Amino acid sequence: MLESPIHSPDIEAIVLIVVMGVVTIFIAALLFNRVLNLDRGGRLEAHFNVTRIRRSAQILVLVVVAVISLVTYLLLDYNRNVALKNARDTLQTVRDSTAEGIEAWIGNRKVFVRGLGRNPRLVRITEALLQRYGRNQPLLGSRALRESRQFFSQEGGLFVSQGYFIIAPDAVSIASRRDGNIGTLNLIAQARPDLFSRVLAGETLFVPPLASDVPLTQRAADRGWPEPTMFVAAPVIDGEGEVIAVVTQRLDPNGQFAKLLQVGRIGESGETYLVGRDGMMLSASRFENQLRRIGLLQPGQESALNVRLADPRRALLQEVGDIGARDRWPLNAMARRLTQTHRAMVDVAGYRDYRGVEVFGAWT
Repeated sequence: MLESPIHSPDIEAIVLIVVMGVVTIFIAALLFNRVLNLDRGGRLEAHFNVTRIRRSAQILVLVVVAVISLVTYLLLDYNRNVALKNARDTLQTVRDSTAEGIEAWIGNRKVFVRGLGRNPRLVRITEALLQRYGRNQPLLGSRALRESRQFFSQEGGLFVSQGYFIIAPDAVSIASRRDGNIGTLNLIAQARPDLFSRVLAGETLFVPPLASDVPLTQRAADRGWPEPTMFVAAPVIDGEGEVIAVVTQRLDPNGQFAKLLQVGRIGESGETYLVGRDGMMLSASRFENQLRRIGLLQPGQESALNVRLADPRRALLQEVGDIGARDRWPLNAMARRLTQTHRAMVDVAGYRDYRGVEVFGAWT
């Protein structure tokens, strides 16, 4: 989702032309009347029908003013249409290029994790874990669990810093970097059972940000704030081509993924973010300091998973104090259309974002 504030077309030159035209006509009319008033001897009246001249001059002034008004309207309308077309083209280009960058990054992670799911050594480890699990034998302290952790530590990188899962077909975690996850219902299967089922059917998928099963910061843990985590999940396939389990790599939404989203920022006020199926923001807002100041976030709270993309029906940035019952606000135009239609769109008619600021937007 890409948004940029609405800026009025540059009409200073047009306004200047209109003002100069009106002033010129006004001065000409004054001079004409002055000449007629100075004609005390009636010399002009002797040769011309002054009344008709006055009336003709008045009509001419009205016609010229009408023409200038029409030209001004047409120029303003043309200027506005050009500005809107430029805004639409910019939004669409940045949206598509950002989406392509994210898809390429996710694609690389999927290729890597898919390869792990077919790695003979990991397949053997998974079979050993499943055997113990099927016999109700302890997994903690087992050789198979130690070997799984050794396997992923040798892979290094994100597996060491973020973690992994091996998940049995019944959605129970049978291997993880953390002891507390072993033998529990996996959070992916709980939060996104649709995606978990597809992986068991043989697909390799990206699991968008969801609430982490473990606290990532002490403040969030103390206050019960959800913090985002995400995964790439692939089937573990044995020598006979059967899916026997699911392997996942945990990814940090605030790492390389966030940098890719930041590439889609336009100027000083545009931003790009992910939107959940329920209309919640899944990635970080560019305006977290503003959100804390107006009360949409608490001090130290992240925007991902904590900001609902609702329409406050007014601009909140100038307000101080209680902003009211946020849960009663409807989803804004972008979030409503995106969650209902799941179609790529560009909106240059304008709508309010989650701060109540009028913006243009593009989403896919």
